[in-house]
Amino acid sequence: MKKVLVLISLMLVSCASVKNYDVIKLDLSNKELEELPEDIDKYVNLKVLNLRNNKFKKFPTQVSSLPNLEKLLLSNNNIGSMPKEILDNKKLEVLYLDGNNILSFINLKPMENLKLISISHNPIRSIESLECMIPKEAQILYGIEFPTIKRSDCKESN
Repeated sequence: MKKVLVLISLMLVSCASVKNYDVIKLDLSNKELEELPEDIDKYVNLKVLNLRNNKFKKFPTQVSSLPNLEKLLLSNNNIGSMPKEILDNKKLEVLYLDGNNILSFINLKPMENLKLISISHNPIRSIESLECMIPKEAQILYGIEFPTIKRSDCKESN
């Protein structure tokens, strides 16, 4: 009888420690993370990933392995650049990058579902074409440190 109770206890403990990879929202904010957990790619149903207020120095390119990601919150980290891998997130609608150290902005026009990107409090060097580097339907929030650019100044690419 003792063996059966021990076995049942072990099963309950192991089941309790199993991660739920079916979640659609994952909050890893304020964890002092410098990189994503290795198993992040198993969260294939993930729609919202909150990585705010951590210690990322590089953009976590592993997020490109999350096919259903719609909202990525990376504010208040130490990220210095945006990699082209971000373009792999075809369903991404919202991207928060405020309060980082991003110097250059990549062309996000291929991200057709992008509706909002926030980049305030970044030392971006080339600000003259920011609004020309996002989809027409998207809104860009960049605070008072950047001048407003009219979309009419954007040249259409063929």
